[in-house]
Amino acid sequence: MTETMNRNETSSQHNYASNGSSLGVVTAFFDDRNSAEQAVGRLVEIGLPQSRVGIVREESGDSHAQYADGREEKGFWASVAEMFSTSEQNTYSEGLRRGGYLVTAELSDASQEDRITEILSEAGAVDIDEKSAGWRAQGWNGDNATAASGRSSGQTEEDVIPLAAEELRVGKRETGGRRVRVHTRVVEKPFEEQVTLREEHVNVDRRPASSMSMKQGATDELFQERSVEVQAMREEAVVSKEAHVTEEVVVGKSAGERTETVRDSVRHTEVDIDNGHDGTGEPIPAAKGRPPRT
Repeated sequence: MTETMNRNETSSQHNYASNGSSLGVVTAFFDDRNSAEQAVGRLVEIGLPQSRVGIVREESGDSHAQYADGREEKGFWASVAEMFSTSEQNTYSEGLRRGGYLVTAELSDASQEDRITEILSEAGAVDIDEKSAGWRAQGWNGDNATAASGRSSGQTEEDVIPLAAEELRVGKRETGGRRVRVHTRVVEKPFEEQVTLREEHVNVDRRPASSMSMKQGATDELFQERSVEVQAMREEAVVSKEAHVTEEVVVGKSAGERTETVRDSVRHTEVDIDNGHDGTGEPIPAAKGRPPRT
């Protein structure tokens, strides 16, 4: 097995001869499945066959490889043991055991290597050497007797119980308060006032004529037809209206501040540790966890 890339890179290429049409395989390690799946999708987009691009994960203590075409392969390390050194198998197996994902891409053209490496790096591949250095600082010794099957040995099993605490945060938001609506309407009020009006009347009276001498020839005038017209005038009331503003209603808002006490409760998780007995028959006092400060 020959590595053609420096180990401080996020991906590496390994040569093997199990498939005559393949020149090797490029591998890269990812912390989360979403990033690994995105990397596989981009590799398929540039033309790599789906049957040659896959994601290796650990399931039930064994390594499983799932390829882009839907095919799954159990016991991944056993099938490619000749491609990786024991140290590499141990490192990758430890990463898979810790929940990581290994993306593999088989090469059919040597010119694809740089482009594949670039895509894997852009997708978020991590430096496996930096990862393994952190694991060693936590007590991992780099030994994994069953790395070929993807199982880790000599590791202490542990259950992690999260302790949670709620933190109370008080904020503000605007809500509707008192609503005031001002509406105007027109009302009518009866009004009356006395007005003195002048009115003329036509009086027609008939009275005896006074004796008077008539001139010669005036007799004919007395028998002429005539018409007299007299028009009587009268006054009538005329009403006119004029509007003017008597007062104003002003609608506005004013703002003030008030202090309000908010009361609520927060939850937190406490843990009671039962250490059993010390052999004297007296129970060892349990330690009670305390929530973090809020």
